[in-house]
Amino acid sequence: MPNPKHTAYERLKELHTEAESASYAWTDSGKLTEWRQKVQSALRRLFGDDCNQLKAFNDVLYSPLVFSTGTSDSTFHKSFMNGMKRARAIIRSVIQEYEDYELRPGPTSKMPTDGNVTATRKVFVVHGHDNEMKEAVARFLERIDFEPIILHEQASGGDTIIEKFERHANVSYAVILLSPDDVGAVKIKSDELHPRARQNVVLELGYFVGRLGRSHVCPLVRGPLEVPSDFHGVVYIPFEGESWKIHLVKELKHLEFEIDANKAF
Repeated sequence: MPNPKHTAYERLKELHTEAESASYAWTDSGKLTEWRQKVQSALRRLFGDDCNQLKAFNDVLYSPLVFSTGTSDSTFHKSFMNGMKRARAIIRSVIQEYEDYELRPGPTSKMPTDGNVTATRKVFVVHGHDNEMKEAVARFLERIDFEPIILHEQASGGDTIIEKFERHANVSYAVILLSPDDVGAVKIKSDELHPRARQNVVLELGYFVGRLGRSHVCPLVRGPLEVPSDFHGVVYIPFEGESWKIHLVKELKHLEFEIDANKAF
């Protein structure tokens, strides 16, 4: 039997996505009223009729607090967009709260529990410019029933890049794709350039090691390239043929994720 709270959580995610394409036309078509009622229903199922989250959502204004017949259309439009931005922020905070406190594994769960890990099958895929590598890993994760999180495919919702990254980083596992997209050298040996992964990939590698713990981070390396010196000694998985899939499944099963071998190979 479906969990009503989890159903409401999934519905809120859909309503948040729907609101990202909201336009002022919603106020004339009745779309705004319909959308607000659906959000209110989901919030009640999650937290009850008198929850602070519902009160905060109900207090959002979508038109000017004071206006007259001379108030310009642009003022109404601006008030609507500001109201939707505030409403989306409330929904995002509710989604984050549910993931932090409801989806976190309990002491008897077989899901991974070290580090700040959420009990989901979301896997963040950190990548550089190698789209072929990114697509191969993402489609394989989907095949074995994980949800790959690729940052540029997620809605921004008005966030900065770092805010967007942090909002989507609440995952159980991260796969880091280290491909030779850049070159670099020690300053005194500037003529000895070596292939390197992009700087954002190295930064996010360190982020997830700190957030999830090394056991929940899988570096996949394509071709010869320099790796961060502080990470020497950690086993990298070569992105070669089909063998990387076997190694990745082995790492995930070691953390007691359930994987259907018939789907994997």
